Amino acid sequence: MTLAIDKIEGLSDSDRRVLTSKGINCAEQFWAAMANDPSLITDLGFPNVDAQKRVTTLLAQLAESESKSLTSSWAAKHIPDCVALAACLLIIAAIVFVDRSPQSVIAKSDLGPFHVITRSDIEVRNARDNTAAETVINDTVGRYAAEQIAKGAKVDASKLSAGTHLSKELDGLRVLTLKLQSTSILAGIKPPVKLGIILSPRTKEDDKKASIHQIYVLDVRSAPDGIWVVVAGTDAETQELSADLALGQLIAVGPAQ
Repeated sequence: MTLAIDKIEGLSDSDRRVLTSKGINCAEQFWAAMANDPSLITDLGFPNVDAQKRVTTLLAQLAESESKSLTSSWAAKHIPDCVALAACLLIIAAIVFVDRSPQSVIAKSDLGPFHVITRSDIEVRNARDNTAAETVINDTVGRYAAEQIAKGAKVDASKLSAGTHLSKELDGLRVLTLKLQSTSILAGIKPPVKLGIILSPRTKEDDKKASIHQIYVLDVRSAPDGIWVVVAGTDAETQELSADLALGQLIAVGPAQ
């Protein structure tokens, strides 16, 4: 008779809870369920692929050990059955561990434009292992998208900010869009960066009076009528920039920080 799940060495308490919660109380029941549904292992609720592989490997080793304990006479009479069982186990293992769904980062709630992503905002699905999951989380946290990401949608890393990762730098700041005069300082920058923005001086006297606003540039886009940037600054800074924009063209000055 096959061993009960709670008697199988190598399974963790978490493994046993997952299996028994699904009505699987012995290895025989596990393989019977897998034969009916080869993808069952991914739906049982194990935390990651490593746990799925561990449980499947242990139960496969147990099945092999139990098959070897059969008498030689029985085995001789049931060689075709043993061969068929082994073939089934190999097919199931191959189906289970084919990477059908690639690893992906999913938004756990709606993420607004230029919202700096935190660890609590996302989850990793179909993680290859804990290390891979942690790597992709660290790569995503501290970045933002220029457009809203809906709850449950995949977070596309190629559409996130490519510059320095942020944490709380934008907290309390106001975001607005400005048109800037095209300058070399804007070429090739990877937002977010901190730049100075001033009213483009018309005379040397204006140049002396120009006030530089050090603010975050979150996005840069070229348009036929100029360069449009999304910036973040304090209420006072954004109000002054709006007032300056009414007087003339704004220009970015470096260096980028």
